[in-house]
Amino acid sequence: MSLFFLARMYSPDEFSVLALVQSLSTFFAVFFLLQLHHVLPITKCFEEKKALFSVLVFQTLIVSFVFFSVSLLSSGNIFLLGVLLGAVLALYNTNISLMTSSGEFGLISKIYIARAVLISTLQFSFFFLSFLERLAVSAIIAEVIVQFLFFRNYKLLKFDVKILKLKLISVYKTRSDFYIYGSFQELIAIAAFFIPLYLIEFRFGSEASGNYGMASRLVWAPAILVSSSVAQVLYGKLGALSEKDAYNYIKKIKFIPVFFLFIPIGIGSFFMEPIYKLILGANWDLAVEMFPLIICWALIFMVGTIYRVCYRVFSIQKKLVYLDFIYMLLVGASFFVYMEAGPVMSLWFVVLACVVSTSMVISVLFLTLNKRFS
Repeated sequence: MSLFFLARMYSPDEFSVLALVQSLSTFFAVFFLLQLHHVLPITKCFEEKKALFSVLVFQTLIVSFVFFSVSLLSSGNIFLLGVLLGAVLALYNTNISLMTSSGEFGLISKIYIARAVLISTLQFSFFFLSFLERLAVSAIIAEVIVQFLFFRNYKLLKFDVKILKLKLISVYKTRSDFYIYGSFQELIAIAAFFIPLYLIEFRFGSEASGNYGMASRLVWAPAILVSSSVAQVLYGKLGALSEKDAYNYIKKIKFIPVFFLFIPIGIGSFFMEPIYKLILGANWDLAVEMFPLIICWALIFMVGTIYRVCYRVFSIQKKLVYLDFIYMLLVGASFFVYMEAGPVMSLWFVVLACVVSTSMVISVLFLTLNKRFS
């Protein structure tokens, strides 16, 4: 709802800066954590969880400080802002994973809402300032304030250097599937996700990428909220089961009703142009054209997210690395081949690439698990 007003307050160029900073922050968040926060929900012992949580917090602070020091030598502000946002996002992800492991999904939902309200409020407030990066800066400040909502988690931090060192060595010895394959897979997936933004910026300029950033922000925010919430619940559930029981649980999940719901939504999105124009107002004609394609992309992504969780649960993330690499190549190739036809036409092939990728993710998962448990 807030974007209804923000679209009229800020220019496409400013949303382009925000999108670029957010894209960099997701890369940095992976580097700071190396996907080890996903180990928390499948760690059974509470004392082990506390030790791992402490390790991840201190690792984030130390590594992000190094990146921050390097960013001060860069000539632009986008890299610096990306590091800062990446650091607070890494801390946010760590805290959410700890709460997921404890089944505190009601509290997580409240934090989601408070976070969204806080970010929107600050972005409205920063309208009265006058610098190009104000949307990104307001988002960073909001994320810093959100950290205070995790004060109960931070009370669990341990400062025993010896224990932290032993835990750090232990987790890196036993969880290579997370920090090697998991990190590579996440970086490749992020690259595939943001390739359209960077190629549109490179080929058509900041106004076009700002339109894409606005359309993406409106669609992906609720899509990721829903899919990540469902994925966290599923991950917490599967993490508490044995592999055999988790396999049987996955087989019982029925997604046919979801497809019957998503198909009419996807088709209907192509007939809602007046609504898109009402939401955005003037200066966003390209975003209006992109909306239905990004909606279809997001719907397919939401289906695939459920199955991607299973690759972590069953420690087969190496296979997901290869699958996401193929997806990244397909997305990149679609833009290079159809770039002259414009960004909208290229997005058609991004949707097709997502369909192919999701089908492969589901097929490879069940082929692998059927072979393991047959």
